[in-house]
Amino acid sequence: MEMRIVLLLSVVVLLVSCDYNSPRLTGDIDSDCLRIHPGSLDEILEQYDADYALLIAEDGIAALVSEISFPQIELTRKDGVWYSQADSLPPFCSIDSLREICVFRMQHERSDTLSFQHRILSFERIGSSTKNDYPAWKYRRK
Repeated sequence: MEMRIVLLLSVVVLLVSCDYNSPRLTGDIDSDCLRIHPGSLDEILEQYDADYALLIAEDGIAALVSEISFPQIELTRKDGVWYSQADSLPPFCSIDSLREICVFRMQHERSDTLSFQHRILSFERIGSSTKNDYPAWKYRRK
């Protein structure tokens, strides 16, 4: 009986502590799908040794940014909606309703449907821009 209560409480704590609205972290990482927290993109991705990140909005618009841009991007949440703020980067890098961050790592091979190579195939590049010497590429879901 005590074991059931402990198990039930553990499940409740897990459900309450998870933010299911937070953007998913996918791509060339060792976990299938992680949830992220507010903060600098650089701090969030430092443990993954990421080379690029595709920031994907709920509407299918995405921005591909390189590692040099990560410190310039802040992930925030307001009223349950996630945003990327990037005043030093091209305007399309400030994403409203951020749903996913797909990570690309040059020194990592992953061949399943969550890999960066697989995810990027569902997007088409629609532009590129540079601001303050930070390049970025704009994509749209096909």
